[in-house]
Amino acid sequence: MKIISIIGVVAILAVACFFLFRGCQQSKAVQSIQDSLNVERALNDTIKIEKAVIAKANDSIMVKSHSDSAKFVSKIDSLSKVVATLRGQFKVTKDSIGTLYSNLKTYYLGHDTVALYRTYSELQTQLTDANNMLFAIQLARDSSDNARDTEIVRLNGLIKTLEAQISELQALLVSCTANASNLAKTGDLAIKKAKASGLFAKIGMGIAALIAVLLLIK
Repeated sequence: MKIISIIGVVAILAVACFFLFRGCQQSKAVQSIQDSLNVERALNDTIKIEKAVIAKANDSIMVKSHSDSAKFVSKIDSLSKVVATLRGQFKVTKDSIGTLYSNLKTYYLGHDTVALYRTYSELQTQLTDANNMLFAIQLARDSSDNARDTEIVRLNGLIKTLEAQISELQALLVSCTANASNLAKTGDLAIKKAKASGLFAKIGMGIAALIAVLLLIK
């Protein structure tokens, strides 16, 4: 009987050691999962930092874009006003030229040389002014066209920059989604491992306590 009791105690002790060993193994597994969680959290922090950098760059780009757009609108408005003013002046000058030209014929037929000379000189001045106005109008138009071309180039560059930022954000979104999924899976696994580790430890401790009681009884 004594031998049987000893064998029984040894068997129970072996079972207790098994559960305690499994409990230790589960603890190491939990620690490994915790390390994985820390890696995923670090990756998540990196994603947040990269997102903040992109957002800051985007804010700077948009501030500059609004400023450049305001300058463009102001320049176009200014050039449009210049063209409108010159056109108005040119119309007045053109009407004046028409009147002077009619007077030339009248003074010529009337043999009024003084008035003819005065009108001719004034007509020459008006023609010069009209020519200068046409040149100024064309110059303002060219400046306006150049401003529009420059704005188109700037907007194309802005679009490409924003497209690149969108691509970066999409990549971050993919990483963030994958990271969140990994965190959820790793977290669930950690919970299961922790429960299993606790269960094995409790069973091992219970068996060890049972052995202690048996030994005390013997």
